[in-house]
Amino acid sequence: MTAILTIEDLQFTYGADSDFKLAVDKLIVNEHESVAIVGESGSGKTLTAHLIVQIQKRRKSPSQGSIVFNNRDMLKLSTTELNQIRNRRVSLMLQEPLVAFNPLHTIEQQLIEAVMVHSDLSYDIAKSRAYKGLAEVQFDTKRINHAKKLPHELSGGQRQRALLAMALINDPDLLIADEPTTALDASLQLEILRLIQEKQSETGMAVLIISHDLNMVQSFCQRIYVMHQGKIIESGSTASLFRSPKHPQTISLLNANRFDLALSQPDESITPLRVQYLNVVFAITDHWFFKNETTSILESIHFHLNCGENLGIVGHSGSGKTTIAKAILQLVKHTGDVVINGKYFERLSSTSKQNLRKHVQMVFQDPFSSLNPRLTVKQCIIEGLYVFKRHLSQSSIEAALEHTLEMVNLSLDVLNRYPHEFSGGQRQRIAIARALILQPDILILDEPTTALDATIQKSIIEMLITIQKKSKISYLLITHDCTLVRAFCHRVMVIDAGKIVESGTTGMVFDQPQHVATKKLIHL
Repeated sequence: MTAILTIEDLQFTYGADSDFKLAVDKLIVNEHESVAIVGESGSGKTLTAHLIVQIQKRRKSPSQGSIVFNNRDMLKLSTTELNQIRNRRVSLMLQEPLVAFNPLHTIEQQLIEAVMVHSDLSYDIAKSRAYKGLAEVQFDTKRINHAKKLPHELSGGQRQRALLAMALINDPDLLIADEPTTALDASLQLEILRLIQEKQSETGMAVLIISHDLNMVQSFCQRIYVMHQGKIIESGSTASLFRSPKHPQTISLLNANRFDLALSQPDESITPLRVQYLNVVFAITDHWFFKNETTSILESIHFHLNCGENLGIVGHSGSGKTTIAKAILQLVKHTGDVVINGKYFERLSSTSKQNLRKHVQMVFQDPFSSLNPRLTVKQCIIEGLYVFKRHLSQSSIEAALEHTLEMVNLSLDVLNRYPHEFSGGQRQRIAIARALILQPDILILDEPTTALDATIQKSIIEMLITIQKKSKISYLLITHDCTLVRAFCHRVMVIDAGKIVESGTTGMVFDQPQHVATKKLIHL
C-alpha cells in the first residue's frame, strides 16, 4: 500500500512553560485506508491533527521531524502553499461544529466560500456545488432551507452534517475527522459514518479518525494508534489490538466502558421537581407582522423527580430532550407547569423566579461554549454567588470556592487560568463546579460525558455519584448513551417526536422495551 501521510520523529513543545511535549515516532496513513488515533483526554490526539495541517500556534519551539503528505513535508511549506492544501487536498473536520463555523455567516455562505477559495468558479456554480455537497450528506434544504440559517440556529446533527459537507466539498485526498460523531445519538452516528464511507468508496480518500469512542473505531477503522501523554504507546490492526492489548493504558481504555456504580436510594417523600402537561411550539416561519406555520416540539410532557434520584431522558437527536431542560429553566416559551420545591415557576413574579433559579442548575452539553472565554476559572465559578447570594462575605465566597473545587477534584492552581487552557474533562469539571457552588437541589446534566474519553467519562460519573451521596442532590440526565443511563439512573423516560413514549425503572424499560423507539436506541 502507498502511504499518503507519514509522520516521523515529530516533536513539539506546547505551552508557555513547556508543560506538554508531543513526541510521535511514526504514524502512517495509507491511501484508501481508515486509521484511528485513540487515547485519553489531553493525550495529544487533536494536537497531532492540528500539526498535520499546521494550524497550531508555536508557543515555545518549532516542530521537529517530518509530516509528509503526498511527498511534501508540511513543516517546510510556506503559508501560501499550506493554504493551497488545506480544505483542498487535506480537510480537517474540527471537534466542535458550533466553534468551527463562523457565527456571523450562514451555512450557505460558508460552503460557497470553501468552494470559491480553491477554484475560479462563478458564484452561481459554486452555490450549486455547495447545495450538491449538502445533499450528499442528506442535509435538509427542501421543506425549510436550513442552509440559510446561522450555525447556532441548527441542531447538533444538522451542524455535524453541514461541517462534514464543508470538509468533503472539494473531494480531499485525506479527511481528518476529530470526534466526528460527538454529541450525536446512535442512529445519527451510524449515518455520519456511512456517509464518510460512501465518499471514501467513491473518491478513494483516506480517513484519519480521532476519537474516544472505541466501539465506533472498532467497526470503522482498519488500524489504530493509541496515544498517552504525547506518545504513541501501541499500534496495530484493530482486530489484534482489541483481541490482545499489551499496554496497561490500552487495557484501561478498553475496560473504562464498564460502569460499576453503587446508587443510593432516593427519598420518594420529597419531590423537588414536578413537570405537568408541558407543551412547546416553535414558529417555522416567523415574520415581524405575522406567523403562518408552527411545529410542535414537545407535547403533554408529564413527570416528576424525587430527592436524591437520577432520572434519565433518552431519545434520538431532535426528539426534544434538551428543549425539556430549557423549558424547566424558563429559557423557551411553553405552556404547562414546572413545579420546583412546591412552587409553580410560571406563576411567580420576576424577583421570586430569580430566587428560585438557584435551586435548579444546568451543565450544558458543550462546556467550551458555555464558559465565558474572557473570564478566569475563578470568575466563571463564583459568578453565580454574586447573582444569587450577594450578602456573602469575601471569606465565605473563598470557602465555598475551595469546597466546590474539592468536590470536583480540581486544585486551586486552576483558578487564574482561562477555559481554553484546559482539556475537555477539566472544562467539564469546571462547568459542574460553577453549577454546584450554588448548592442546587436539582442539577440538569445535558450530555455531560459525550465529548470525553472513556476513562474521563467514568471519573466524572463516579464523582457525581459521590457528590450525590453527600448532598442528596437530584440529577436529570439528558443523553443518548443507554449504557450510561443503565448504570447511572434509577428511572428513565424515552422521548420520541416530542412525546414520552415509554417510562419506568431503568431495568424494566431497557430489559423489556415496548416501544419501537426504545428498541432502536438499545439495539444501536
